[in-house]
Amino acid sequence: MTTSYSGTQSVVRVLRLLKLFSGDKNEWSLNELVDAAELNKSTVFRMLTALESEGLLERTQHGDYKLGPEVVALGGRAMLHNDLIQVARPVLEDLVEQTGERTTLEQLVTNPDGSYSMLVLVEIQGKYLISINQYTGSRLPMHATSTGKAILAFMTEEERDIALQQHFDILTEKTVVDSKKLDAELTTIRSRGYAIAVGELEVGLMAAGTVIHSYSGEPVASISIEGPDSRISEERLHELAKKLVEAAAVISARLGYRT
Repeated sequence: MTTSYSGTQSVVRVLRLLKLFSGDKNEWSLNELVDAAELNKSTVFRMLTALESEGLLERTQHGDYKLGPEVVALGGRAMLHNDLIQVARPVLEDLVEQTGERTTLEQLVTNPDGSYSMLVLVEIQGKYLISINQYTGSRLPMHATSTGKAILAFMTEEERDIALQQHFDILTEKTVVDSKKLDAELTTIRSRGYAIAVGELEVGLMAAGTVIHSYSGEPVASISIEGPDSRISEERLHELAKKLVEAAAVISARLGYRT
């Protein structure tokens, strides 16, 4: 049973009004807000006036409403206490509990020579004796990892063009080093939402990776799930990848990302 408190309805109405301001529509006229909120004009105007007085909304030069500086300040304070590693670790630990396989959190970094690598920020070991070890702090080649290919796929086109110009080393007979072939694979990754690497970094290593989005929608990191081909078939890898995508959505949402 839900307890009703005095004034709750008014607070909920104000919050719902504030949530109408989004990336798709960040400026609203009074009449538009009245229609969207399905409230009478005088009620909406009073709420807008209160939000404006607290700096949560402000007026544009055309007299419309947009988010104010206090919203930015609140968001900034929230982000200071919403660290990527702290948010991702428990989700990855839960994924290991579900699957038994090793998971990682990785970020794209620039090497001294200008090339790119994936830096392992977090490693959660799997439950099996036969496992993969790439310790926290390891740098892995972007083009041969599921995490690196996932980041590449969701970069802006300009960033991706620059990244694909670098030299790629052949690590196994399955490593893709041709930039055109790699770019074609990135289209598939964007479509299905995750990347796979089958023996591209190391012979026998099966891995799936997908991106973590920041509150602004940028791909700020990748997570992976991986294990040996003696235990993980390609079919199983795609099943694990779907769980990975669900985990990434949870982490992204906790970082403030909204689709």
